[in-house]
Amino acid sequence: TYRRTATGMAIGAGDRHVALGGGEPPLLTAARLVQEDLVLMRRGESGWRIAAAALCFPSSWSLGQKFGQALDAIHKDVPGYDAMAARMNRIFDNLHVDAPAWRLNWSIYPDGDLHHPETKQLARDWFENPDADVFVRVERQTLRRLAGGDILFTIKVLVDPISAFSAHPDGPRLASSLRTQLLGLDPDQLAYKALTHHRDALAARLLELA
Repeated sequence: TYRRTATGMAIGAGDRHVALGGGEPPLLTAARLVQEDLVLMRRGESGWRIAAAALCFPSSWSLGQKFGQALDAIHKDVPGYDAMAARMNRIFDNLHVDAPAWRLNWSIYPDGDLHHPETKQLARDWFENPDADVFVRVERQTLRRLAGGDILFTIKVLVDPISAFSAHPDGPRLASSLRTQLLGLDPDQLAYKALTHHRDALAARLLELA
């Protein structure tokens, strides 16, 4: 919950307070108020590019490397992006102020850390230790056009150990669905998610939980 105070905004039970009206950039103030990372996209001659961001919890990418780049350059390593680049740009161009868009994506990581700026090519020997858990990382991404024309891209990261499926009331269905998606990935997609050498072991673990 949020509650206005004389100098800012109290969050939750009041143990967190964010000052408003100070000299810091508005995007930074907004980032202090929410759990999501905030990325401001702006239309230029080269297309939609990152104009500003408050990024705390990247999923295998660096803001320093992507800052100022257009959509196509940002996603150049994403398998199959070339085929959907035009559609992606149309979504940005045609987004209405009162009609935000959202999507979910998933990845697998060897730990529950939120901050993962390293490259996707980092070796991940998750199954060397049979007692070790792996973690499902889900991003809830939204796009919202602002009144001034920029688009706010938000990213909320949720991380849970894969063993959490066993305690979730809908765990078997979720584990089965993730396994189906995993087995449906082509070689390029598996490599992009750093799962080329771990797909079968992960699929077997998910089958146990389904």
